Amino acid sequence: LEKGLEFVEKRISELVESIRGVADRSPSTGEQTLSSVFSEVATQLHSVRLEVQENDSIPKAGDLILYCARGGKRSQSVGALLRRLGWERIWVIKGGYKAIRKSVRDTLASNESIARLLPSRVYVLSGMTGVGKTRILNRIEAMQGDSTIDLEGIAGHRSSLLGHVGLQPTSQKAFESELLCRLHNGFPNGYAVVESESRKVGNSIIPPAVWENLINATRIDLVAPMEVRVTRLCEEYLRDDIHRQELEKALPHLERVMRGSNKDAFVNMLRQGRERELTRLLIEQWYDLRYRDRGLGAIAQIDTTDEDMCAKECLKAIEQDAKSSSTL
Repeated sequence: LEKGLEFVEKRISELVESIRGVADRSPSTGEQTLSSVFSEVATQLHSVRLEVQENDSIPKAGDLILYCARGGKRSQSVGALLRRLGWERIWVIKGGYKAIRKSVRDTLASNESIARLLPSRVYVLSGMTGVGKTRILNRIEAMQGDSTIDLEGIAGHRSSLLGHVGLQPTSQKAFESELLCRLHNGFPNGYAVVESESRKVGNSIIPPAVWENLINATRIDLVAPMEVRVTRLCEEYLRDDIHRQELEKALPHLERVMRGSNKDAFVNMLRQGRERELTRLLIEQWYDLRYRDRGLGAIAQIDTTDEDMCAKECLKAIEQDAKSSSTL
């Protein structure tokens, strides 16, 4: 038992140090040592409970929030230990991670919840591969903060066969949690702008209630000359040696889907320095054949060659649409 307590005390010391680093501050322990506090808490685990003040029930910046799988003794005991070490604002999530996941799933599955979280005006940037939809989305966000939802950024994927190159795709759980956080942060400008996506963004699937709002959103079609599209895709996928290596590994799969027996043709083009030729071929023979109708029903068609100008024109189109809607 003594060896066991020594081992646990050592691990607890490491835990406290890591929390101290994350919280960027130290607790005030007074005369008590970690050892004495640990011993005291360890003998009282059966009665550990953290109090919640009724008039102060929302965590503030800098508070420590703890959870374990089910919100039981593990998180409760660590919370009690930290309290005794001097941290005053400690929160333990009731029900733990399982409760978090249930809340996330239930909220994203509820049409009423999504209708409450999303603004009534949602705009989708549509356009062919390489026109720079993500770039324009980011420019809009820079000009009008908290007005966009970057689904590809949340998913860690560009939503295409080669969309993982240079990125770290997230899990479905992480995608849903990050998406819900973004929705909870709100849209102070009264509208949301997203990039046109299929329902599956890499490894992540957009929840049905959210997806329904996206497919019914107002569209803004983005266009660009072929040479601009080729340049942007080369910049995106060949920005460094790591991207180039990942692309070379991914090309054989696309090769098999597109060309069947013409083995290693794409890889050879890449190795021979024929990047622009390869990129144009992929645009014309693969991507454009699959996205012909993305601009149908758009309220505006805007060239993206000048990215800042394009973002301003998008915001102008959104403003005009809002005015016309208010007069109906």
